[in-house]
Amino acid sequence: EGPLPASVPQPLVQPLADTAEAMRAALDAGDSAALGAGLHSLRGAFALIHETGLAADCVAMETQLRDADLPALAQAFERFDPAARAALARRAPEGAAAA
Repeated sequence: EGPLPASVPQPLVQPLADTAEAMRAALDAGDSAALGAGLHSLRGAFALIHETGLAADCVAMETQLRDADLPALAQAFERFDPAARAALARRAPEGAAAA
């Protein structure tokens, strides 16, 4: 719940940005394999730092993907991305910028 060790948040920030960009491209292309890989990666990262709500959001988006509900997945991801960035910023060590 509190700040993460100094070595943890920064390595997550760029991959999150990269994954967010890749997810948007995959949504535009309808690339289910890329979407699945991105969601799996995000779910693992947020589970690792005990952000269970964000990890659960990824599970829900994986269900939308399995159900081929890409419009709902796109909307969910647009809510998820800023929440994920905010969580990393909130969990950053004092004096460190996470985003």
